[in-house]
Formats: sequence, structure tokens, C-alpha cells
Amino acid sequence: MNLRPSRLHLNVVCPPSALPPNVRIERPNPDSMPGTLTHDVLTVIGRGGQLDLDAIAHNRGAVNDAELQRMARFIAHTWDRIKPLFPEPQFEVRMELEDGDVTLAGTADLVSTAGHELRIMDLKSGWRPSSAEAQLRGYAVLALHSSDASTIRATQLNLRDGILDTWLWGREDVLAWWDNLKQLLREMVSAGATALLYHPGEHCRYCPRWHECPAGAMLVRAAGAYLVQLDAEAGDLLPEDLATILERARQVERAAEMARRLVTAAIDAAGGRIALADGRELRLVRQEVKKILYGPGQHVLADAIGPEALAECLTVGKTKVEDAIRATAGRGMKTAAVQDLMRRLDEAGAITTSVREFADITRTPAQIGVET
Repeated sequence: MNLRPSRLHLNVVCPPSALPPNVRIERPNPDSMPGTLTHDVLTVIGRGGQLDLDAIAHNRGAVNDAELQRMARFIAHTWDRIKPLFPEPQFEVRMELEDGDVTLAGTADLVSTAGHELRIMDLKSGWRPSSAEAQLRGYAVLALHSSDASTIRATQLNLRDGILDTWLWGREDVLAWWDNLKQLLREMVSAGATALLYHPGEHCRYCPRWHECPAGAMLVRAAGAYLVQLDAEAGDLLPEDLATILERARQVERAAEMARRLVTAAIDAAGGRIALADGRELRLVRQEVKKILYGPGQHVLADAIGPEALAECLTVGKTKVEDAIRATAGRGMKTAAVQDLMRRLDEAGAITTSVREFADITRTPAQIGVET
């Protein structure tokens, strides 16, 4: 059984996800590119090299855009503050462990040792990153087999909000966790296919078996049948009915998106075209989206259309501005700095507000209050 630290959170929640799929499909995932680029940036900065964002982006077939520049600034600023915590750091550390019938292999963003403490860091570039605790435990298991460290300090750095989440574990705790996970997976394999217990949910979109998972297929079929036979006006439905409709619709949407990715991957593997019997063909359509970078183009634009017309063309992303302010503000001053900037922009008449409405399911304040 081959495991990867980046998927251990999935294996813990739904053990059958650890089984190899009958058909391996690599789904195109453009959302992974920012993470890849930021790892490259950290490696260059951490090793004291000359940062060349154009070269980093070119090597990955990407573009040196404002988003990459913003995250690079944040990484440089953050690394300058936290590098004393990671003596003699190693970047992009490839590790592998063969443990009986289980193989664990992965690449940690950063590994360091301070005395008897092993220190590991993982970067997350997504907007709503999930906890990397299981992933970091996996890296700790790998690193401990070549280290006599007694404690492990694992850190998740979220690049979008600048938050550092840290876990502190003892050596025996990590190794016991690994033994328990191995035992769970081995018992699952021994029980046979008919005894597998699935736990489908939001995490299914990360599963390498998503296209052949029987539990996921059954839920999608049930959701589709439910929506097809639905024949009622909104005013005739109970609140619980509306919530069920929304949940089933989301299941079908996720399945449809997975199906689109499956077809895209198949066409790409076939060279971009697949002929059909009726004379039609499936084609992979690539559309280029060009952006004008304001920094290098500001003087050309100002000369071409004038400063007033240029101002009408430009908008500034509020989230990116807030991130830039947080990246440069001192410890404990980030929120105040953002609030002060927003106040001054509002007084200058530089903020407009639009409203987007959508259905969602949330907890009520009463429910939140009783949970611990």
C-alpha cells in the first residue's frame, strides 16, 4: 500500500481512499500552480539565492503576475522573521519509508533540527486551506526514521491570511499515531471489499478513487433521482426540505465537475482530439486570457489614454490590499492597520459595495454556543 502525507487526512477520514484505483487518472488541477510556485520561492529565499520571479514562473509554464509577486513579498517578509526558528534548514526534502507492506513517501517544504526538536513547515496557498495536521504528522514519521529527536514542532503557514498554525508532539505520540493508522488500513484490506466502510463528504474531491467509488456513485445517483422527481413550489416546502435540496444539488454539482475533469484528462491524454462515430469529435479547447500588468505598463497606458481614463479602467482587489498591509504591519498591528486603511479609503470615496446572494447552510448562534 502506497501512501502520501498530503493524502493522509483523507485516509484517516475514509480509509478505503488508501486503496489504489483500478484506473489511475491524473486530473488537471490549475489551482495547484500557486502552491508549486510559492514552494519554489521559499526554496530560493531560504537558501539565500537571488529571487527571479520571471525565471521561476517560466520554469513552471506560468506567468509572473501580481499574485505571485504579492505572495513572494509575503514569504520574504515572513521568512525574515521566522528563520531563526529553523537552524540549518533543508528545503523540498524528499523522504520515503518502507514499513512492511506500507510505503509512505512525500516531499516536505522545510525540515530543520534545533537540539532534540525536529521542526517541519508546510506552506498553503489556497484561500480556505484545510488543516495540514495529518500531512505534517506524515512528514514527522518520515523524518523521525533518520532523526533521534524527542519532540516535533510542525507548522502550517497560510499565505493568504498570514496565519501560522503550530502543533507540538512527542516522538512516541507520532510513532503511535502511525502504528494505529497502519493497523486501521491493514484491517480494512483484510476485511475485503464487501466490508469496506466509506465516509463520503467534501473531502471526496481530493480522492484518487473518486471516479470509481461505489459510495460516492450511490449518493450522486440518489441525489440526482431526488432532484429529478422534485415537483413542488418553494412555498410548499419545509425548511428541512429546502436544506436537503441544497445538499443534494451540491452533490450533483461536484459529480458533474469531476466528470468534466475526467473527460478533459482523457482528451488531453489522446492528444487533444477524440473522434466520435457520428462524425463529431471531442476537442480540448484552450483559451488564452491575457492580463495587463499595471507595474511595467503604467507609463505606456498613461501616454496612450491619459491618467483620467486610466483611473476609470483600474480597480484594486480589496483582499490583495489587505494581505499586503498585513504582510508589512508589525506583530499585533495587522488588524488595526487594515481597519485604518479601509477607513481612509472610505473617507476618500474609494470604496464601493456590491451584494451577492446565495443559499448556504450554517449553524445558528444557539448551536454554536452549546458546542465545545
